[in-house]
Amino acid sequence: MAGAAVAVMLGLAACSTAVPTATRQAQAYAQSANLKLLDLPAGWSAVGKPTNSSVTSSTLNGTQSKTVHSLLSGLPAQCRSLDATFTASLVSAPPVTAIAQNQAQFTSASDGNAQISSAVAVFASLERSNSTYALYSAPSFTSCLQQFLHDTLVRVFSLSSAQVSVTTVPTPTPSAGVEATAFSVSQSGASTGSQTKVSAAEEVVMQSGKAMAFVEAQAASTSLPADALTVLGQSVAVVEHRLVPPPA
Repeated sequence: MAGAAVAVMLGLAACSTAVPTATRQAQAYAQSANLKLLDLPAGWSAVGKPTNSSVTSSTLNGTQSKTVHSLLSGLPAQCRSLDATFTASLVSAPPVTAIAQNQAQFTSASDGNAQISSAVAVFASLERSNSTYALYSAPSFTSCLQQFLHDTLVRVFSLSSAQVSVTTVPTPTPSAGVEATAFSVSQSGASTGSQTKVSAAEEVVMQSGKAMAFVEAQAASTSLPADALTVLGQSVAVVEHRLVPPPA
């Protein structure tokens, strides 16, 4: 998920190797379709440079990796198909089976330091794109994500009084050839000796052929500022328009 922020903010290390022609073409499409600073209103700025990646290596240490494996094993049976997806999102990795991804992040200092993150991923086949999108649009997704995030806050990051709520959010009817689903996340928890931290996020997941896009707004508040929600809607519309036509 571009929804890296939906879970936790962790560093990641990109691996650079010679890439096949198909991967270069997929990366070019992802970069072209993704959100750009010029698409956002005045007052927003880029956080670093957009990144292209096809693989990522986790920065979870050995103990954290074992804990994540354990908590995934404890999720309800209907959540098990999401194990790889949740693990990838935890370290901001590209979706499983994606051959390329472009990620970009933006922030607004005048709007409570709200952030917009956007990622476009391309898969090797329509079948793989369909199966990945189906995970996010499944009725069980929100309850599975809610338990995963709660367990991650408690067992991986040792936060006390952790609370997480994940709910489905209605989406406008997308353009022909595009599927879309959306969800919101609110989280709170405190580390030892610290005040309770809160965050709110909303993410829209779109699919067009072999491409998927993940556009998210996040803020360190109990709910997203109205302006951030407006910019999120505008950003989703821009990326959705660029997903058509899908990659060959």
